[in-house]
Amino acid sequence: MVIVRAGYILTPSFEAIEDVSLLVDQGKILAVGSFEELCSQYLLANVFDLPDAILIPGLINAHTHFDLSSLRGQVAYNGDFIDWVRRLSALRQEQDSDLQSVIEDACQESVRSGTTTVGDISFQNLSSAVLAGQTIRKTCYAEVFGMPADLTLPKDYLAECISTLNNSELMRWGISPHAPYSVNQSLYEYCSELAVEYDLPLMTHLSETQDEIEFIQNGGGPWKSYLEEIDKWDGSYVASGKSPVNYFLSMKLHNRPVALAHVNYLSDVDLSALAKTEHSVVYCPRAHAFLGHENYPLARLLEKDIHVCLGTDSLASNDSLSILDEMRFVHQVYPEIAAGQIFKMATLHGAKALHWEKEVGVIEIGMEADLVALPLAEGCQDPLVDVLESDVQPSVVMVRGEIVHQAE
Repeated sequence: MVIVRAGYILTPSFEAIEDVSLLVDQGKILAVGSFEELCSQYLLANVFDLPDAILIPGLINAHTHFDLSSLRGQVAYNGDFIDWVRRLSALRQEQDSDLQSVIEDACQESVRSGTTTVGDISFQNLSSAVLAGQTIRKTCYAEVFGMPADLTLPKDYLAECISTLNNSELMRWGISPHAPYSVNQSLYEYCSELAVEYDLPLMTHLSETQDEIEFIQNGGGPWKSYLEEIDKWDGSYVASGKSPVNYFLSMKLHNRPVALAHVNYLSDVDLSALAKTEHSVVYCPRAHAFLGHENYPLARLLEKDIHVCLGTDSLASNDSLSILDEMRFVHQVYPEIAAGQIFKMATLHGAKALHWEKEVGVIEIGMEADLVALPLAEGCQDPLVDVLESDVQPSVVMVRGEIVHQAE
């Protein structure tokens, strides 16, 4: 049992307040109150003092691909997304990286930067076995592809994945139908049926590029050519005539909330339709910039009260796995967005997207003690803005009340 005292604590309303401490025991927050009050009630508790820091919920990376971490800085972007995917896929096949080490290093890098929960997309479901043994909290999504009329192979693959399902206190398993240009409607709907049957979270890439819009609307363009090139096209796909967002929303997904990675392009009609759902949107700010997309519709999404959370995407399109770096990027590019809103996107909204909102995302009684202490400058007037406009790194990171990182 330990009383954690910090200079400031981030409240569930995403305001920084002073003179509040936490009682943590067996991985959970058992009490919140003044330091004096908690000390008088819990005489045997140890004290962990962080006087010059703000204590926030653990940060949540809602969309990443840890298995691509060995490709950091190795696939330059030349303005052609499909060519970039082609070169990335070829390099992935050529590399003989030790997946265990790659995943472990990605987890350690994430934790050092204050990330305590990740939504990891696992190609061929290979990284989930490694992640199961890591102290970071995670939702591991088995990535599935399938455009042909005969879905026997992807269904067999998913059955094998489910047979090894191994949820735990720190791990949940999910499914990620890759994208509308690589997964047909029948397979999307089958994935949602499995999600209902086994209570699994879902994630997909959606409306990421203009080429995707062309393919979904008329069935042609560069994505069709690429599917033919890699022998994944059997001609059974029927163009919807819709935008990717409206095509996705027309599917029978049994009202399962889905984490939608990217959603870089959407019309006002798309936006209004999306706002009527419980789906979350994962914005990957620096990867979005790396790939040269148009300005992200962040303000429009937030105005509609859509749950926007943050992700790094993979290190093939980013230079770190730090959600703190993403938050600072958002603050720099969108200074009109309140600091508290940025912290909310990086914590509570991510927890909802990954189906961990009953355990983490805010600091309050009953929640699990995934906590991050961020040092503050002497005399700071606004702790949240201070963090976003500085380059400080976490001094302490906890997962379920256990210290998993402490700066020297």
